[in-house]
Amino acid sequence: MQIVPLEQPQTRHDFQNAVVLVVDDDRATLSALTRVLRNEPYEVIAADSAERALECIDAVPVSLVVTDEFMPYMRGTQLLAEIQKRSPATGTAILTARPDPQLMTRSWVLGVDAFLCKPWDDTALRETLTRLLGERGFGVRGVSDVDPDYDVGGEGG
Repeated sequence: MQIVPLEQPQTRHDFQNAVVLVVDDDRATLSALTRVLRNEPYEVIAADSAERALECIDAVPVSLVVTDEFMPYMRGTQLLAEIQKRSPATGTAILTARPDPQLMTRSWVLGVDAFLCKPWDDTALRETLTRLLGERGFGVRGVSDVDPDYDVGGEGG
């Protein structure tokens, strides 16, 4: 008897139309973020200020915003509060080098979806963004996925 290994289900990322906006006033950080995310299956756009981020939100249907907290003229939490008013379905995340209890509390009260720290782990960052997009209807689909409404019959249901 020959044992044949089962093939793993083929998976594909189903991020069609997903857009992640990264916001940071530090151009080196912004460049690093876009470089880390460039091969991900969603579009990544970058803004170097809160003002530019709001212009992006008004122009493009953004799925998820990842922003620095400490920027000139407007804090990241203030930016995310404005984004939630303009685009309530958009996911939100804070990325900061200076996590403190007050910032964590402000983020929690605001309903921010993720609190990330600099320096970040590339893999953890990508996994977190994938999870957040999945929570918004984007995600990974595989051939093993089953439609929950599909009735195979036989049990009377």
